[in-house]
Amino acid sequence: MAVIYTEDWAAGNSLFTESGYAYSRPVDGTDPLYPYVSAAEGVWINGDGRLDKNPIYTGEFETYQQAGAWIKGPGPLDGGGPGIHGGPGFWNATYGCMQCVYYPTTESLAAINPGLNSCPLISLASPNAGGVVLGVDAQLADALLVIYHQNDGSHAWDVSITGAPMPVAGEPYVVRIGWQCGTYDEDLGTALADGFVRLWINDELVYEALNISLLLNGLTVPGNLVDSILLGFFGMIGPLGAVSVSDSACAPLSPVLFGSGTIERPQAWMKITFKETP
Repeated sequence: MAVIYTEDWAAGNSLFTESGYAYSRPVDGTDPLYPYVSAAEGVWINGDGRLDKNPIYTGEFETYQQAGAWIKGPGPLDGGGPGIHGGPGFWNATYGCMQCVYYPTTESLAAINPGLNSCPLISLASPNAGGVVLGVDAQLADALLVIYHQNDGSHAWDVSITGAPMPVAGEPYVVRIGWQCGTYDEDLGTALADGFVRLWINDELVYEALNISLLLNGLTVPGNLVDSILLGFFGMIGPLGAVSVSDSACAPLSPVLFGSGTIERPQAWMKITFKETP
C-alpha cells in the first residue's frame, strides 16, 4: 500500500503556470517541478502557496469557472493492452483514499456561472474506462453535492446529496473520498456488490454507499487501474491546498461523527448536545 500522489504546491510557480492560460504536457514539455501535471488552465501558485486562478487570466470566460489541473501518470503500473489506450503511470485503485482542501473566497464562489452549475472538486479518471470513474461535484445553485461512482449495476452511477455542508467564503472545505471496489472477476469482467464508497466533507461523513459493485476499470489486467486525478475545471470553487491520493483505505476519523447502514442515500443529519453534569 502506498501514497500514489501528494502535492502541496510548496515548490511555487513553474512551467505549467507560466502562461496563465492553457498548459499541455505533450505540447509544452514536462514541468520540471510538477512532472505529473498533464494539463492546466488559468492557474498559478498564489502568495499563500495554493493553486489559484492566475490574475492575468481575465475575460468573460477566463474565471474560476474554467480554472483547474489534470494530474496524469503518477502510478507505477502499465495500463496498456491490445487495442486499449494505456501506457505507464497507472495504479491499482481497488482500494483508495483521496483528499483535497479548498479555500473558497467571495470572488471564487461568485465567479461560478449558475448555468454551468456543477463544480468538480476531485475525481479519478482513466482513458481505458472512458473518463471520470469516481468523484464528487458541488452544485452551488442547488446547494447539493453529486457523487459519481461507476459500478456494475448495484447503484445509480451518480447520486445527489442534499444536506451536506457547502463551500463558504473564508472557510476551508476539505473533501475526502474512501472506497473499496467490488471483488472483480477477470474472466467475466464483472464486479460483485461487496464494495463501498464514503464521502466526508470537513471530516463529517455525508454519504455512504454499501454493497456497491464499484468497478473503476474493467478493461485492464488486473482490473481497476486508473491514471488520472482531476482538480477543478468547469468550476474551481477557490484556491486549492494540499492534495493526496493513496491505494489504501482512508485512515479512520476519530471520533466517527456519523454512521449509517443506508445505501446510496445521504446521511441523516443531527446535532448531539453534551451537557456537563455538575
